[in-house]
Amino acid sequence: MKKFWISLSIVLLVILTGVTVFVASTFKTTAQKTAEASPPPKTELTDVVRKEQLRSTAPVTCSVGYSKTMPLNVGAEQSSGQFTKIAVRQGETIKQGSLVAEVNGEPIFAVIGGFSLYRNLRVDDRGPDAVLINQALTALRYQPARTAKTLDLVDKKTFAALDKLYRSFGYHGPKDDAEIQAANFTVLPEEATVVGQPRATGAVSDGPIATVSTSHQSLRCTGANGSELTPEAKAGQHLILPTLGTTEYVLSEVVDNAPNDANTGATNTKPGVVVTSPGSDAGQNPKGNAPTSQHIAVAPLGDGDAEKATTTMIGDLVVSESAPDALVVPSAALWNQDGHTKVTVVSGGHSTDVPVQVTFTAEGKNAVMATDGELHEGDAVRIALSNGGTS
Repeated sequence: MKKFWISLSIVLLVILTGVTVFVASTFKTTAQKTAEASPPPKTELTDVVRKEQLRSTAPVTCSVGYSKTMPLNVGAEQSSGQFTKIAVRQGETIKQGSLVAEVNGEPIFAVIGGFSLYRNLRVDDRGPDAVLINQALTALRYQPARTAKTLDLVDKKTFAALDKLYRSFGYHGPKDDAEIQAANFTVLPEEATVVGQPRATGAVSDGPIATVSTSHQSLRCTGANGSELTPEAKAGQHLILPTLGTTEYVLSEVVDNAPNDANTGATNTKPGVVVTSPGSDAGQNPKGNAPTSQHIAVAPLGDGDAEKATTTMIGDLVVSESAPDALVVPSAALWNQDGHTKVTVVSGGHSTDVPVQVTFTAEGKNAVMATDGELHEGDAVRIALSNGGTS
């Protein structure tokens, strides 16, 4: 009998537990009943079709520098001498007749021209080097213009005009029964700017007077933080540097970053590109950093921009761009059906699927054109549903 009552109690407990679970599972609060009777509406999220020009950019780091530089040297015959005076300073423009240095107390003048002084000249000597000297003295207004018959002739008038040049700097010129010493002149192809700090006095063999440039200052850019420049860089692309304002600079060229002898102390005059290390006194620009990039993008500067430049400037190079005023939608508005890309235009509670062709993509935006149907600036296009679904 006792076993019977125990078994009956267990059966009743199991039945009671089942009934309780069933009742709990079917019980609903008033809020739950109300929500099921009226579910929340599906509110569509849209964006607007805009007209704009999309751009794909690459980060760059830029500084101000010179693309063509060369060493300012004296002749080889002076190689064993001593610089007793350095007469140029950083930023100075070397012009026709500028005093650039002294070697063993003798002046060294700059001559602008396309032919070197390869010999000492005496009265009655003729040749292209005589033309160079006469043209320089005429440009300095130390003598009248020569006729065609006397332009290539060294005469006493040449010596008299040369004496005026010497005396303008406190020296005595050579007598007309002596020689015009080629060693007293250094020839430049055109006026040049002294780049960085000139050297100090001392042995001529220690290096050139200074590094000079016949080009204007320009923007010189590598990839970000001196890394390799993007291979897409080419002349004609636009450069954006917020440090310099809203002006966009146009690349003139992309050149190899190959330092030449101008920053190694060599004495040839081969033009090239000089890379300036931080703190360096010689080189293309005291503000610049030494990039590791194998290529440099170059863009001309506007008036006054060099003064606004900082040591390094971060910017963007526009490597490609969409057509101006393209119709643009966000990437979230695009969807595919049967291999066709579409957007859904929403208007007045109705929606229309419009097939499109994507012509350009940048930073989550897409330039598109309708291939069937119509798409206009200001149209609303579906991008998502507020309850977590997508269009």
